[in-house]
Amino acid sequence: MSAVLILYGSRARGEADKSSDTDLILAEPGHGLKPPHISNGVSVHWYSQGWLHSEAQAGNLFAYHVAFEGVPLHDPHDFLKILRKSFVKKASYRQEANEASLVLNLLIKNSWNDSTAVRRRYFWALRTLLVAEAADHGAPVFSASALEQAVPVPGLAQLIKQRESASIDDCLAIGKMVLARCDTEPLHRLTDTQLRDHMMHRGGMAADSVRLLEEPEMIAGRAHSAYC
Repeated sequence: MSAVLILYGSRARGEADKSSDTDLILAEPGHGLKPPHISNGVSVHWYSQGWLHSEAQAGNLFAYHVAFEGVPLHDPHDFLKILRKSFVKKASYRQEANEASLVLNLLIKNSWNDSTAVRRRYFWALRTLLVAEAADHGAPVFSASALEQAVPVPGLAQLIKQRESASIDDCLAIGKMVLARCDTEPLHRLTDTQLRDHMMHRGGMAADSVRLLEEPEMIAGRAHSAYC
């Protein structure tokens, strides 16, 4: 099977503005992930067809995002259609919501120093928490306006749309409001050290986010799925 080129994100949803990037997925045969390439407003993300297919069967929300919002630009073997048919929704997305709320709590409690990598992780956590909440109450939604309708926090949609330039103060304020509505773990009593220890013990994206604060240059280039 040949490589597939998919448009996704705000341009695929028809809600892009003049500042929006063009987000593309190059899905090649095989398995695994590669770091994205971003240049001149175009972001190319490499996800293998095998990885996307297995994640769709496991109910992964990012795989749903690609399958049901993606627009095929080059797809001679109908890979996107196959991906949609293979998606199996989970009975619950509590695990995803829990992990995202941990990361969001951590980043709200710590200084970013305006790190681009930490900013992206913050918006990954914010949107994952909201998407997981929406998925548990029906179907996943990904657009900024739909997420604000699902969790009515004033300014949420605007923050997501301006995620590359939004002030850290705005990020922290809206993140706290989202956590007040959606937080799934009793974390407010934990000290910063206890929270970090808990996340390192949990592993996965939680532990990776602790490392990102401590070793941003080493972690920033790693590939992981992110909504656009």
